[in-house]
Amino acid sequence: MTDRFTLRGLRWYIAGLLCLASGLNYLDRQTLSVLAQTIQDELHLTTVQYSHITSAFLVSYTIMYAVSGRLIDFLGTRRSFLLFVSGWSVANILHMFARTALQFSFFRFLLGATESGNFPAGVKVVTEWFPMRERALAFCREAVRWPLDIIYLGETVCSKRRELGTGDWIALAQELADSGKQIVLSSLALIEAESELGALKRQVENGDF
Repeated sequence: MTDRFTLRGLRWYIAGLLCLASGLNYLDRQTLSVLAQTIQDELHLTTVQYSHITSAFLVSYTIMYAVSGRLIDFLGTRRSFLLFVSGWSVANILHMFARTALQFSFFRFLLGATESGNFPAGVKVVTEWFPMRERALAFCREAVRWPLDIIYLGETVCSKRRELGTGDWIALAQELADSGKQIVLSSLALIEAESELGALKRQVENGDF
C-alpha cells in the first residue's frame, strides 16, 4: 500500500497559479491596444473598424460574464479553468491568422467570451480552498489586480460574521494602498454594542485612512 503524497501548503500554490492566470488574462487583452497603430497601418484598418474590433471583445465579455458563474457551478472549477484558459489561449493564437476587420472582430469576440470566466472561477477556487478568515484575506488581496481605483474595506452589514478585526482591515488597506489603490474604510451601518463603537473609534483614529 503506497502512501498518498500531500503537498504542504497546496492552497497557496493554487493561489499563486490564480495570480499567474489573472496576469496572463490581463496581458492577453491589453496586447492589442499596445499594437493598435501597427496593426491598423499593416492591415489598413480605419479607426471605425478598429472600434468594431474592440467592441466585439467588450460585448462577448459582458454577455459571458453574466453566465460564466452558472457554467462554473455546473462544470466545477477544474474543468472550468481548463475550458476558459484553453479557450482564450486558442483565441490568442487565432489572432495571427486575422487579415480583415471582420476576422479580428470574430477572434476578439472569442477572446472576450473565454476570458470572462477567470474572475468568477478564481473567486470560487478561493471559497473552496481557504478557511473563512484566510478566504476573506485572499479575496481582498485579489483586489490588487482588479481594474478599480477606489476600494472600500470593512464589514458593513453584520457584526456576527466579522472574521477580520480592525487591525486586519488596516493592514490590508496599507497593502492595497501600496499597490496604488485608494482605500476607504467602512464601518457597520448600524452600531448596537459598545465593542462595535470601539472598533469604529479605532478605525477613525488609525491615522492613515
